[in-house]
Amino acid sequence: MRTPLTFFLEEEGSALPNGRSKASRRTSKTISQLLTRFPAVRKAMLNNTAPLPIWFVPWTELQAAMDDRVLTIDELARLTSLAIGYATSFKETLHPFESAEQTMISIVASGFLEDGPEFAYQATGTKKNNRLNHVKIEFK
Repeated sequence: MRTPLTFFLEEEGSALPNGRSKASRRTSKTISQLLTRFPAVRKAMLNNTAPLPIWFVPWTELQAAMDDRVLTIDELARLTSLAIGYATSFKETLHPFESAEQTMISIVASGFLEDGPEFAYQATGTKKNNRLNHVKIEFK
């Protein structure tokens, strides 16, 4: 069963004669609605409405699995140190580089691992250097 996700987007208001824009508004949409109606989304927010599966593996093991420049779900599932968790809270905010003036991604998640411990995950990044600037994972 797929995990239901809710998308929020901030629509840019239309321009007024004086050059200012009308106030933006937040709406909830499905992915297909987003892509057909808003091909240039300026800001998208993703929140979970049910536990969202998240897989954790050590970076060195992930790098080795990506050596051939191909990584599949089956390969990930076979990694010996795979820890599967479920985010009971997940929020992703995206300002896409194609349309946003200031690009950014932010992911904040927390939940529990199958074997009991809780986790907290934070990641932020910008278009600059085309990578995440900050990643923090804690297991409690």
